[in-house]
Amino acid sequence: MRCRICDRLPPEHRPYVVWHTGCDGCEEHDRDYYDEGVVVCADCIEALRYAGIGLDGDACVIDLQCSLDMWAQDTLWHVFWTPERVTVCEADCARRYLDRSGNKDVDPAWDWLPKGTWSDVDEFKADLGSALCRRFLTDDMDGLAAAYLKQGDGWVSTSTQDVWKLAERLGGGVTARRGALTTGMSNAMNATSTKAATQTRSNTTAGRSKNAPSAPNVQNNQRKEQSHNDY
Repeated sequence: MRCRICDRLPPEHRPYVVWHTGCDGCEEHDRDYYDEGVVVCADCIEALRYAGIGLDGDACVIDLQCSLDMWAQDTLWHVFWTPERVTVCEADCARRYLDRSGNKDVDPAWDWLPKGTWSDVDEFKADLGSALCRRFLTDDMDGLAAAYLKQGDGWVSTSTQDVWKLAERLGGGVTARRGALTTGMSNAMNATSTKAATQTRSNTTAGRSKNAPSAPNVQNNQRKEQSHNDY
């Protein structure tokens, strides 16, 4: 009895549900899923909740894994590029989902592009323009929008989620951009770590200087105790 989504045996002593969803886009399978139900482990229930899929409604069973795969990778892309939009619990849930579903080596920050629909190009720029410009090391947000979006009837949406294809459209290689950005971030993190370590040492030294009595004061105290004993 495996989880229908992650294909893992539900952990012992952990809850799971048998979901009688009754919807799979196929009349033959609909009846089976409704009558027999599908097993969903507790971890995947949590992931479904974050992905906006409730157990109280119908769902297309054959699409559940794909939907969660997309949610998890999208979430972990935002963790790296727009971390203010994601909670720690949601990020942890997304990472655990990918790991247990056989995608431990997947790095969405570099191998994924977020999918979306916007009312116009300006809304896209305000939403993801800056993050994607940082991702591909470009200041040309108009060029990025032209390469990333397709025009619909009163809306624009993602034209590709292929990182390599978008990089080619922007006139550069993914590897070069990734390497340059990784080096830059590594240098920045090293600088921050050095500064933090220096500050910690300074604070520690300052704390010792402030709290510990100076050598002359200790000697004066010893002299006073000796004089008192002489009497």
